[in-house]
Amino acid sequence: MSKETAPMRLFAQAQLPKRPLAGLAIMLVEDSRYGSDGLRLICLRSGARIRRAGGMESAQRHLRSYRASVAIVDLDLPDGNGADLIAQIKSQNLAPVVLGISGDPGAEDAAMAAGADGFLHKPVESLALFQARLLALLPAVSDR
Repeated sequence: MSKETAPMRLFAQAQLPKRPLAGLAIMLVEDSRYGSDGLRLICLRSGARIRRAGGMESAQRHLRSYRASVAIVDLDLPDGNGADLIAQIKSQNLAPVVLGISGDPGAEDAAMAAGADGFLHKPVESLALFQARLLALLPAVSDR
């Protein structure tokens, strides 16, 4: 490598965003447009593909044809209880990792009782925290 190309290569590498969730498909079940837009940006910035459903019915329809690596389910949905959807996803093995999400601090117990692998508090305030939380729950990269 020449003296001129070495700094340019380092500069180019520094400009590339870290995308630790590259290759993951995330199913987000969230009725709030603001909440889903925020999480969509976090997922895209992390390298993941995302599909959004605004309620239980559309989530069930999507999950029949869309193989998600991770499902993130709001506990307070307009057409049902997110904990019921979490239980369904787990019992039918529709996603290897399922997270509950809510702005209600008491919802974590309901999500975990339904079989969620983890829980996120709304609003998700940190890209790094979101990435670390998902990576800790995912199988090794070679298993994906």
